[in-house]
Amino acid sequence: MRNSGEQFLHQKDSRLHISRPVEHEMERQRRRGEKVSSKPADKLAAWMNVLEKTHLGHKDDPRVLERVKNYYHKEHVAITLDDIPQSYWNNQAKLMIRQGYGGDMEQGGVKKEVSVDTKGNERVDYIFPEEMKQKELDLIVANQKRSLDRWIDYLVSEEADYPMWAKYWAFSSIIKMGKFEKSRNQEAEKTVAKGRFQKRTKTTTSSFPLLNARALAKTISAMAALIEEKPKSRQRGGIE
Repeated sequence: MRNSGEQFLHQKDSRLHISRPVEHEMERQRRRGEKVSSKPADKLAAWMNVLEKTHLGHKDDPRVLERVKNYYHKEHVAITLDDIPQSYWNNQAKLMIRQGYGGDMEQGGVKKEVSVDTKGNERVDYIFPEEMKQKELDLIVANQKRSLDRWIDYLVSEEADYPMWAKYWAFSSIIKMGKFEKSRNQEAEKTVAKGRFQKRTKTTTSSFPLLNARALAKTISAMAALIEEKPKSRQRGGIE
């Protein structure tokens, strides 16, 4: 089916075709006197062409890729000290104590504050000095940029031989994924590790998901086959 991948993107996000970048491209085409379709899939297909040119059309110029990375860093790696919740610093302190660095932590200026709420529950907060907090923030930001760059490098490489809609779908999915939460299920006397990704927010301190090119290839292949099968089902009178 024509623009089947873009149809899939529209189904995943019914407002994508009227988003600012898509509408901006449509307006640019109108000013050039080009014919512009109002169909969501057609608009997205035109936008995919633009993304392909801007992201993949200058592989011989490393400066272009750096500009692309810097753009996505600004868009998706914007965490500040004010965004990091106190629970993060408490967890960091507990981890250092378990690892035997409690003394070093105190010498570094970390203070322990104990408070009691109206119900008599005790709360312990660890207050890190600004210098230590800034170093930790720098590490968080560096790790997030590095993990995001791995995805960008792969998706613009020759190895990622996927249509542009699939690359967009993969990238737009991973930038929404936060920390992976593990859960444990007992089945047939075996412990199986399962879990899910938390929704990524401005306060997310974890890096972006690890890139598994083989798993991604299988996922895209399965999704592409499913997308192509749906129109055939309709033609046969089948149920989707």
